[in-house]
Amino acid sequence: MTRFWKGVLAVFGIGLCTAAFGANFSGAVTMLEVWPSGNVAFTLAVPGPCNGQFIVNASSAGAKNMYAALLAAKEAGRTIRVSQTVCGPADGYGGSYAVVDYLYPED
Repeated sequence: MTRFWKGVLAVFGIGLCTAAFGANFSGAVTMLEVWPSGNVAFTLAVPGPCNGQFIVNASSAGAKNMYAALLAAKEAGRTIRVSQTVCGPADGYGGSYAVVDYLYPED
């Protein structure tokens, strides 16, 4: 985004958070943990936003399917693309995690 458009957005009070526009991150799953609450936190082999960890909250629609996709990608050593638009809390824990919108297993 050019400095001109950044200035226009600033004049109208529109914040410039890259997460507001959505972002995709692709990489191998390097850390995968399942919490007693049902939340699933993970990292990729590429730098992530927020605190560097992604979260699939137990309350998210499709959480079990996303966990299955992550587990399969990690086991097979395949990369996965994560689409994320907001940094937010983990259900019941707080913090600032990259909340997962979609997962795309890659070849």
